[in-house]
Amino acid sequence: MIPPRLELPLRAAVETLRQHGLESDRCEILQDGHTLVVRLAADLVARIVTDREGPRQGTEWFARENAVARHLALHGAPVIPLHPQVPPGPHEHLGYTMSFWVFVTEVETEPDPTEIGTTLRRCHEILATFPGELPDLKILHESIALLETPSVVAAFDEPTRRMLRSHLEETAGILRTFPKQALHGDAHYGNLMQTTTGLLWTDWEDAFSVTVNKLAPWSRCA
Repeated sequence: MIPPRLELPLRAAVETLRQHGLESDRCEILQDGHTLVVRLAADLVARIVTDREGPRQGTEWFARENAVARHLALHGAPVIPLHPQVPPGPHEHLGYTMSFWVFVTEVETEPDPTEIGTTLRRCHEILATFPGELPDLKILHESIALLETPSVVAAFDEPTRRMLRSHLEETAGILRTFPKQALHGDAHYGNLMQTTTGLLWTDWEDAFSVTVNKLAPWSRCA
């Protein structure tokens, strides 16, 4: 049973696929949060932004993530690739932004910590050659901006928000003094999948900017 609030974004994805000569033969919801992740065909997953009032609006960040993911996949990084039969997009339809990815089969085995570090480092090595522009410490600046949103103002008093803002600004200032390597930006277990083809990383929307073309010494453990 599909919740009524998801009917329109799912329709948007199905109609977008049809525009590119593909048909949906299933509707398996894999994730239902700010972004809806749904399997629409045997080898295809749609990622649809359903939070149309959140801090990330428009297509700029989605386009950046797609460009990063394409670069990584092209150079053999252990990542979930965009679906080859759909233009990379991002696509917009019925007011929803979306992209389409290859479905991978997850397995129930615990990933080896050494393999986690090795695969992430491989991604970072390849990401260092990304030719496009990436934002500088975007997630920190976004967090600072979020401190002024109504929901955060309602949850924290002014002294607490002032303390958080001060720490975030100080952290950003310190990080700017180091050589920078383009990084995943949100590397945690939720963005790592143990699959039948090995460990694969996903969700590249928070990748930081490249300022050097080689791994900085402090990043070599990742």
